[in-house]
Amino acid sequence: MTTQKYQLKEFEQEIFIPVPGTDIKLCAIVALPKALFGDHYVKNYSPPTHRLVILMHGQSGHKNYCYLKDLAEQLSEKLGIYSVRFDFRNCGGSTIIKPKTLGRTVEDDIEDLNAVYNYFMDQHFDNTAFFVEAVIGHSRGSLDMFCWGLEKKAYVPNFINCAGRFDGAGKGKNSDLQYPDWRKAEGFYEPTCQGDKYKNVWIPARETLSMISRKLTNVGDLDQYSDVLSIYGLEESVIPLKDAASFANHLAGRHTLHFIEEANHSYMGVVKIDPTIVQKHKHPIHRKKQVYNYNYMVSDKIVDYLGPKSRLDRFYKSSLKIHPGLNRWKDVEGISNFRDVGGWSTQDGNFVRPGIAFRCANPSNVTEKGIKEIQRLKIKTIFDLRSESELKEHPWPTIEGIEHLHVPLFGNRSLAPEDAIGMYSNLFTSWSTYKAVYQDILEEGSGGLRLIFEHIRDHPREAFLFHCTAGKDRTGVLSVLILLLCGVYPQIAAKEYELTMIGLKPDHPQIKEKVLSEVYKMAQSPAGEAFVKNVTKGRQNWSIYEQGFENVVSSRYEAMLETFIWLKEKYGTVEDYFKEKLGLGSEDQKIIKDSLLAY
Repeated sequence: MTTQKYQLKEFEQEIFIPVPGTDIKLCAIVALPKALFGDHYVKNYSPPTHRLVILMHGQSGHKNYCYLKDLAEQLSEKLGIYSVRFDFRNCGGSTIIKPKTLGRTVEDDIEDLNAVYNYFMDQHFDNTAFFVEAVIGHSRGSLDMFCWGLEKKAYVPNFINCAGRFDGAGKGKNSDLQYPDWRKAEGFYEPTCQGDKYKNVWIPARETLSMISRKLTNVGDLDQYSDVLSIYGLEESVIPLKDAASFANHLAGRHTLHFIEEANHSYMGVVKIDPTIVQKHKHPIHRKKQVYNYNYMVSDKIVDYLGPKSRLDRFYKSSLKIHPGLNRWKDVEGISNFRDVGGWSTQDGNFVRPGIAFRCANPSNVTEKGIKEIQRLKIKTIFDLRSESELKEHPWPTIEGIEHLHVPLFGNRSLAPEDAIGMYSNLFTSWSTYKAVYQDILEEGSGGLRLIFEHIRDHPREAFLFHCTAGKDRTGVLSVLILLLCGVYPQIAAKEYELTMIGLKPDHPQIKEKVLSEVYKMAQSPAGEAFVKNVTKGRQNWSIYEQGFENVVSSRYEAMLETFIWLKEKYGTVEDYFKEKLGLGSEDQKIIKDSLLAY
């Protein structure tokens, strides 16, 4: 069994990652977003992000086997995600361990994965900041992944388990069948990839025993905000399929289980294909083995799972209730996108107090019933972030017992979607240009933001509501500042912002009518041709009236994460932003947090 030397692609770089405290170096390939290497509009690549996925092989494998290299390319092209796939020590191009009696234990694997994780989190790759979006492991790599997550208590939004083992005792049974004397001989020889070829490598008993001793009955202790996807072939013969059920049971409510029919442990078919009828079948064929190759299905499923629709659907379902007796989304008649910003856990074990901070969209159509609901929520102050012209067009009714504070974050300029066209025409082009808008809000709107946070400071634990016209951009930025200051994970704050993709849907027809009316006027103006050309960017089958509008009403998770990267690069931490830009020091911040946190 051999493997040829891999030829790097244009968007890939080979690096060597040191394992701290050792002489070990891990050979890794980083796949960068393809959008960094050409016109991503014309080529229909996803804009680049600062999200990172870590890919891991299993027992005796290497960084390019099964679906790994193809998945890396799909993540790069379709989601704009960086990925790093690496060889564990004693495998592939990584350091070979001597003496051979040491082998590679699960504890070693955890150390290797941690070295890779910290290498990127500490910005050792191109001095670039990343958010780790997922860790993906195949077989033994899946066991390593879960053990690492449980031991290091690192928050990762997604753990993806590809044919992983739940109960390590099964490894002992397999070894007993395949190598009956392994315990007495204190090991066995097994074909393993080292360098660019497979060779018989000594697997000491301590390595096998390190797997046998692991049973993931505590996998439910992973961070509560981590989701898990498991993918198994129905012809699996290495891992008992009851292990898949065990993961599903121990991770109930945040686990997705997917089976691939006719696929084995390596996602290959088990029935030989007659070469004369190969063309009649829709699946790729592994030419050497003459079986169907289902690895593309693994890649497709993972890309879909990490994509915007699946991500939003999962998070929305988990967001419905703060706890069993308290709904996050509020039914306020006449106002859409009305929800409680509280209830999210913080990184230090606290949580944002519910019933304090509320957000919503355009309030102009609120009914008497809706007003009574606002009063029932004990809201004392409403922060209106709209411009003077927006407020005059759609004023708030007077509500007894509630103070209405007009705090326009852009002075007299409007950021209502129908008015923002001239200022931010690129919003029609892609979600990725929203970062420029949010930078402006954080910079130019700092005076208004300061007033709001001073009010929160001076009115402890008093409920308030904030909104703009769509309840999306200005409202979204204020919401994430509240959550970040409280210590909520940035990814959770960004996903809370993305919920507006669902909350604003009732207003889409009204917004679309206004936006497209303004677009049509602009398109007919002297500058119209240049405007349309600049927005379209040479894309085929792309319409400013359809795909462009979808961008205007979007609130993509990725856009907010990119804003966080900018904030980090310019100010450092969110606390630094509050101090430097808003003039609110550590004591002010403490009082504000005490008002917003549960305890």
